[in-house]
Amino acid sequence: MVIIVNCTSIKEGVDDYDKTCILKAGCHPFIVRDSYITYRRITLESAYFIETKIASGDFITYAPVAHDLYIQILSGLLSSKAVSLKYKRFIKAAIEQNACGDFQPIGII
Repeated sequence: MVIIVNCTSIKEGVDDYDKTCILKAGCHPFIVRDSYITYRRITLESAYFIETKIASGDFITYAPVAHDLYIQILSGLLSSKAVSLKYKRFIKAAIEQNACGDFQPIGII
């Protein structure tokens, strides 16, 4: 299973968004405007589902994120109030099984 998070551009004049994980324009080739992770739209999908969506063209692949950006997004997942306990437990179990690389959360005890 794979957790999917949504990345949304920050709209000028709009201040009502999850500020847990802000991505600056240029931090990844896909991020051309300041953006944020919309943790309230998190989903858990099978690898098969993702592969099927890529093959059908519904999902487009981009370069992997840099390690520091990966850490920022995962740390945000663990600290965001918008993420349900179900997803936090899933990620914590994955971390305990070393399924998240050498992840060390930022500011999380």
